[in-house]
Formats: sequence, C-alpha cells, structure tokens
Amino acid sequence: MSAHSRLSYLQRVGLLSVLSEAERWSVFRAARVAAYRRRRPIFYPGDPADDVYLLESGVVKLSVESPEGREAILGFQHPGDLFGALAVIDDRPHDHLAEAYEDSTIWTISRTSFQGLMQDSPALAQEIITLLGLRVRVYRTAFARLFTRAPVRAWPTPCSISLVGTA
Repeated sequence: MSAHSRLSYLQRVGLLSVLSEAERWSVFRAARVAAYRRRRPIFYPGDPADDVYLLESGVVKLSVESPEGREAILGFQHPGDLFGALAVIDDRPHDHLAEAYEDSTIWTISRTSFQGLMQDSPALAQEIITLLGLRVRVYRTAFARLFTRAPVRAWPTPCSISLVGTA
C-alpha cells in the first residue's frame, strides 16, 4: 500500500477519524507496518505492553490459555480494529496471546507516541475510553454467560467491535 493510500486509510478508521490531518501524519510517521503470516504470534502473555496495534488487513485472534492448556478465545480483531490499547493505561505486561489468524498487516505505534496523541487530542482519548469500556462490558457479559442459564442482556461480541468509519 502506498504512503498516500495508508494516510487515506487512517482517515477512514473510525477511532482515528477524530484526529486532524497533522495528527494523522504523526501516526503515519510514528507507526511501523509489518506483515504477519497466519499463526504468527504478535505478542505473548508476559511480553511488555509497549505498543498499540492497528489492524490494516487480515484477522487477529486474542486468546488465553488455562493452566491445563485449554485455549479460551477472547475475540477476533478485524481491519480497522485497535488492540493492545491497555498499553496506554498501565505498565503491565500483556496477559493474553495475539496471533495472526490470517495473513495480516499490522501497524504498531509505541505507547509513548500514542499517549502523546491522546494528550493532544481529547477526542481520541475519549474514543479509547469508550473502546475499553465496551470491551470490559463484552467480556463481563461473556463471563456471566458461563455461569448462568438465564439469558443475559446481549452486548456486541468481541469480534463485532469494529472501528472502521463510513467516512
């Protein structure tokens, strides 16, 4: 994808559409773009959470493993989704695995660069707060369903949280 196409892509990503053109240029300059083959890990549990990730293409699976070795899928990320966003909130390591479920192109933005963007753009900070709040609700609802037979009010599944705008 050309530089112009990538910059245009940033304008269409719902989460980043709140940024000014100059701020999108900052993201573009700060980001590293890499291709990941299917099943290639992006990060492991315990790895430092130093970056935020934006999925350009492909699908990324987020999962955890039980002490018995059973996998629990937290969700799937799709083009336009941001993941690893807890890196901007705390200094704790990742607590789950992220791996390319399909061949994927991923933008990596350092925590410090992303935090700077959030300080410069309160609208972006609000979008991140909203995203993280929605994900907490989704995971809490999924967890509650494991222990109840009564229907739990439906929230979007993790794989349906999309940040790609229509602009």
